[in-house]
Amino acid sequence: MIKIKKTGPAQLNDYLKISAAFEVRDKLILKQTERGVEFVSEKISVPYTKDYDLYENPSVWYKKWDLEKWGLFIAETETGLTAGAAAVAYDTPELTLTEKRKDITVLWDIRVNPEYRRKGTGKLLFEKALEFTKLKNCSLMKIETQDNNTGACKFYSAMGCILSEINPGVYSEFPGEIQLIWHKRV
Repeated sequence: MIKIKKTGPAQLNDYLKISAAFEVRDKLILKQTERGVEFVSEKISVPYTKDYDLYENPSVWYKKWDLEKWGLFIAETETGLTAGAAAVAYDTPELTLTEKRKDITVLWDIRVNPEYRRKGTGKLLFEKALEFTKLKNCSLMKIETQDNNTGACKFYSAMGCILSEINPGVYSEFPGEIQLIWHKRV
C-alpha cells in the first residue's frame, strides 16, 4: 500500500533517495500516417542511461525558485520507504512553461523508485499533482519530457495528457533530443 503525503522544501533530500535515471533503448520518431502524424517507438543502436539529476538536481531547486508555492509530494510504503515523489510548480514566472500565468501548473518532476514502477505509484503521484492543480484554481497542467523518454511519454498518454508541442533543437547540450510538451486540462 502506497500513501502520498505533502512535503516541503526542507525534505528535498527525500528526492535524492529516488533515482531519476532511466535506460534509453528507443526514441519516438514522428511518422506521417493515413490517420495523421503519429509517434512510433524505434530502437536505438546503442542503449545508454540518462539521469535527470545530473542536469537539474532537486537539492538546488530552492536556490532558483520559491518552493513554498509548489506542491511537493512523497509516495511512501507502509514501512516508511520512499517509493516516489512529484513536484508541481505553481506561480513560478521564471519557468517558461508557466507562460507567466497563474492558471497553469507544471509537473516539474515525477519519479518512482525502480522497484515500485508499473505498480500504480506514478499514477497516484500524477493524480495528486492534478489535485494540487485544481486546488490552485488552475485549468491546465503542463509537462516537459523528451523523445528518448518513451516510458514517460507512454505514461503521460495513459494519464490522458495531450502532446501539444514538439520542439527540436531546444537542448544545446543534447542536440539530438527533441523537447515534448504535454498538457492535461483539469
